[in-house]
Amino acid sequence: MIRSPKLDEFYNAKSTGNRVIGTYLYPHLLFDRFDPNDPYSATAILARIQLDSEQVFVTCNGGLFIESPTALVDNVTRDAGENFKDKQAFEEKTADVFNQIICELTFNGIVSEPATPVHIAGAKLIDDHILITSATGGREIYLERTLMPALQLSNGRWLMCRIRNCEVINQISANDRIPQLLEISGTLPGLIAGAYFMFSRRQLAEALVDGWVVVEQILDRLWTRYTSDISDNSRKQRLSDTRTYSAAVRIEILHTLGIIPTALYAMLNVSRKHRNDLAHRSKISLTMATEVLECMKQMIESFCKTSIAQPLTHVGVNW
Repeated sequence: MIRSPKLDEFYNAKSTGNRVIGTYLYPHLLFDRFDPNDPYSATAILARIQLDSEQVFVTCNGGLFIESPTALVDNVTRDAGENFKDKQAFEEKTADVFNQIICELTFNGIVSEPATPVHIAGAKLIDDHILITSATGGREIYLERTLMPALQLSNGRWLMCRIRNCEVINQISANDRIPQLLEISGTLPGLIAGAYFMFSRRQLAEALVDGWVVVEQILDRLWTRYTSDISDNSRKQRLSDTRTYSAAVRIEILHTLGIIPTALYAMLNVSRKHRNDLAHRSKISLTMATEVLECMKQMIESFCKTSIAQPLTHVGVNW
């Protein structure tokens, strides 16, 4: 086992460094700009990605980090309850930002579980290297995306992770897919990443539900675009009634208008039936989830005018 003395700096109470919070992509991975003989190299900052007002640090071992606001860390005179709520709110915002990156990685074939505040912990940034060295929990403790990578670096198991090309990181900021999706809903990147991740884990019902929510959200945006050109306000109001103009009706009308092509129209009707079979008859199968996820993929590609990675799930056995 190779031990790097530099890793000890993260645990040294006297060591100075910026305070950051973050999590790791899961399943764990390594971006291929590291020294296999030096576990410390896995903690190096690989890229800095600017998203809105936040700068996200990406490390070689799949870490995503944001600097902690000084006002929330250093102001000890703040009311403890108010400070706690503000930190919670910042963690929620941070998770949403991370999910934008996770969603774009998903589109490039790197699937990760979406981030939530449960998976976010404090870390140290020292000399362009970042590591989470502690974690907390409630009734359950989830360490796989906080403390586990540090343990893997210490016990020599970090090289068991999958290795991916670091060039994919450069494609995140260069693509406009996420901004288009955020115009529909701020939660859409997390739902898309969740659909891919659940399907990858063969959690079929969860994947189908997430996938269909994404489909309906994009369908709703297409419908809104169509009705926005109607000058008659009373007619526009009637068309916005989802009880009358349900997803099924909207699919028919948008197809008739040529907004939804025939192949996608057929997939939407099949997927809508699968969603109803799950919701009303508790029916689920690999075929059902596969067809809904394929429909979600096609809807995203049609809306964003770009291609994305195929949703895949494990189908092998090892016995």
